[in-house]
Amino acid sequence: MALGWIRLHAWMLCALARLAGVRPTESLYPVDRTGRPDLRYYTAPLAHYVAMHEAFLAGIAAGKRTGGKRLFALRVHATWGLIAQGEAARAYARSLLAHASADAREDGAGILAALDNGGA
Repeated sequence: MALGWIRLHAWMLCALARLAGVRPTESLYPVDRTGRPDLRYYTAPLAHYVAMHEAFLAGIAAGKRTGGKRLFALRVHATWGLIAQGEAARAYARSLLAHASADAREDGAGILAALDNGGA
């Protein structure tokens, strides 16, 4: 029952995000007192979170200074989404360890650490 409610709530948040023009939609997901999101809301396919992270990496590679908050939001929500995907994200996280960008290597290490700790 709880999973059904979360899916319904996530769908409503996505609809609200589209109407309000909020990007990424994941910015509306509920968080706890520490700022950690409820990972049950990250239900998009693995490819969605990989694409978000790749968009972040492309943005920093291009040296974009405008839209810094959006790039950071892409990074944060892609990382949480990859953690929520569990073992399916392990190969992508490992590939990040060899990336030229220190940010990518940091994200890869963080994702792997979270997966090794049971989703942190």
